Amino acid sequence: MDLGPHRSQLLDGSLIGAADLVVVMDPYQRQQIRLRFGGQGGDVMILADLLPAFEDARVIPDPIDGPPEKFERVYSQIDECLRSLASALGMTGGDA
Repeated sequence: MDLGPHRSQLLDGSLIGAADLVVVMDPYQRQQIRLRFGGQGGDVMILADLLPAFEDARVIPDPIDGPPEKFERVYSQIDECLRSLASALGMTGGDA
């Protein structure tokens, strides 16, 4: 998927209301979205839930200020999660 035209933007009620699925990186973000926006929009999912190896942790660590190996490991985890999500959504490998 080409994200070239994508630009980040402030999350607000209209974005949440239009979303079928919101994907976050950790349980705190999920909690904050649910507190702030209540039942608007679709489900809020933690990306790490797609990795069985995470079990209870449910967090993909932020690699900021880490060595290159940490960036590679985190990138690999995110990639694995996104492939699982694409598969669950019925997207082929070339679409994600």
